[in-house]
Amino acid sequence: MREDINVGYDKKDKKEEVYRLWQSAFQDPEAFASYYFQWVYPENQVIAARKGTHLYSMLHLNPYWWHWEHKDPFLLHYIVGVATEETVRRQGLMAGCLDMALRELEAAQEPFTYLMPARQEYYLPFQFVPVHKEKCWKRNGDNWYWKDGREWKRGIPKGISEKKAPCFPLRSPVYRDRLKAETACEGGGLLEWGKEAYCAYVPVRREDGITIVIKQLFTEETDTQSVLEQRVCPALYQLYGNITIEYMESLNIMLRILHVSRFVELLSVQEKEARLAIQVTDPICQGNNGCFLLTLSKAGCSMVPLKESERSCSSMTCWRIEELTAYLLEMTDLGERMYLMEIV
Repeated sequence: MREDINVGYDKKDKKEEVYRLWQSAFQDPEAFASYYFQWVYPENQVIAARKGTHLYSMLHLNPYWWHWEHKDPFLLHYIVGVATEETVRRQGLMAGCLDMALRELEAAQEPFTYLMPARQEYYLPFQFVPVHKEKCWKRNGDNWYWKDGREWKRGIPKGISEKKAPCFPLRSPVYRDRLKAETACEGGGLLEWGKEAYCAYVPVRREDGITIVIKQLFTEETDTQSVLEQRVCPALYQLYGNITIEYMESLNIMLRILHVSRFVELLSVQEKEARLAIQVTDPICQGNNGCFLLTLSKAGCSMVPLKESERSCSSMTCWRIEELTAYLLEMTDLGERMYLMEIV
């Protein structure tokens, strides 16, 4: 990275510069940008790359307290707003911001961080690994369709959404108010029923007319299709008439392990079990480097450092942190347990 560029936490005293770079990179509608800088920006942290007072690159760390089944709530940061001024791209500025963010979050002992990539290849060099691909349903008239890549196929895949994800950001009153403001600025709103259940939606103009996109559906009920058919769709038809309704069940999400032992303790397995001695290498989060005994069991999962006397090169599996991440996602049900639909 250029020597004349300083990377550090933004002091939040030049909001107009942050806003300028945000809009230059993302071209958000004015209503949405205003919402973000009124509701989200005051509560987050921004890591900025500057030369003097001029902002060249940045990323935003947006905090969410997470509910996790059988665990106490804990804090995670969602990475958004990764942007670099066009004149200085490919000079390592984004890399400097990401490197600092990951080291700072590791020092805070957060187990992992996550983001929704514009392009996955930007984040693979920083050991981010895909968790979810986009999963979307659509109802047109009486027919349901599901999205396979860019193609829509009639019906609903067997087994989809048969159980409620038990791990999600806490739905506090402030969270709910912010979500209302977010959907309202896009012309949408919240359908609410009971104490905890709601549906967040926005209208989107497509070539064939208006489509109502459901961005979040939060309910204690386990049969998502029934909730959509019996409660959500009739309410939206009453508001908008006979329109197409899309339900975004999951987005294209990547995660990055920050504290490997704390991350493994969050995992659960249903069928596959394993017990491995492994050596982990991590070029950024130095605390992840070392030799460990990895246990994946129905009784619990753990990652315990091995003593020198317990290490044997002949039986040790050597993995980079991204290789370990991919293995853990394959071996456990983490992708199904997490509900990752945070927009900003």
